[in-house]
Amino acid sequence: MSFKKNLPNIELPKKSSTAWVAIALEEISEAIDFIDLGDDSMTPIQKIIWERYKRSTVQFAHDMMLAEKNINEIKNRLGVKP
Repeated sequence: MSFKKNLPNIELPKKSSTAWVAIALEEISEAIDFIDLGDDSMTPIQKIIWERYKRSTVQFAHDMMLAEKNINEIKNRLGVKP
């Protein structure tokens, strides 16, 4: 299962910094998928830390969209259905 499905869809970013982040998140998503292939060799504590990192990455992506004033992300954060 691809990690990318957990990330917000960053289409037509308004800020160049958000575009850079979108590119970086593509690369990070691929790296996460690669590391996940070997997560069965992680210790229990490593698995906890790994899952925490992935949750933080998703939160970062959503926060960047919120900071860009993306209306879909604002509605998502407020719990308003589009």
